[in-house]
Amino acid sequence: SYPPDIAFSRLPEQTEMGLFVAHQHPLAQVAAPTPEQLSSTRQLILNTYTGAEAARQGGLVWSAPSYLLLLEMAEQGFGWAVLPHWLVQQYGHGRLTQLRPRGWPKL
Repeated sequence: SYPPDIAFSRLPEQTEMGLFVAHQHPLAQVAAPTPEQLSSTRQLILNTYTGAEAARQGGLVWSAPSYLLLLEMAEQGFGWAVLPHWLVQQYGHGRLTQLRPRGWPKL
């Protein structure tokens, strides 16, 4: 239900997403992080519309307006982020570790 002055279209391709964190981040050493471990660590989220969503989530959350900025924040060790695999492969400079929590993506 977009406003009439906003156009949108669905891309014909799907992308695989994953949870990523910097190699030096403490979560990178955990084989299968639990939901509790993830919630007690800063999450980096995409926020392209308003700041209200990040404020509503509460907890340890920082937001950015693009996946590329989220990737850079994760590389710097600011927290973990859900990122497209292709983005990490192309622009991640080999600095990120994929987290593999049980039940992902349906935590």
